[in-house]
Amino acid sequence: MIPGYLVMLQRIRNVAAFLFHHLTQETNNMKIVIPKTELSEALCSLSRIACVANPILPATRLVRIQADAKKQSVVLSAGDLDQALQFTLPNAKADADLDVAVSCAELKNAVNGCGRTGELTFIVQADELTVFNNELQLGILTLA
Repeated sequence: MIPGYLVMLQRIRNVAAFLFHHLTQETNNMKIVIPKTELSEALCSLSRIACVANPILPATRLVRIQADAKKQSVVLSAGDLDQALQFTLPNAKADADLDVAVSCAELKNAVNGCGRTGELTFIVQADELTVFNNELQLGILTLA
């Protein structure tokens, strides 16, 4: 039974590698690469504002992701009626300008699904943000 299990795992890994390569090479996709430690630190603070349930203002549960390809900078921000918080991630890389918003809770769950170090790749395609750690897909988030 174990050899069959290993074959299945290898096939799953091959499919994941193919999808990762396909998504990262397609020209109409926007890609951002962010160091995991920087993103985790920013999300820890941003979640204190954006992950608080507020049924009246659902927009306050979002994290805004802005990327500037010329400056090679990525900014994460969140806010509510009383406060706003913004983080510039200096070691992030962007291949296109981008301005999107995603659920803070969903982003935090996706990011927590991998190790503490390394780089995460964010690929925006249509109305989705796909999060990868190397070739492992951590989540697909709907853009707000």
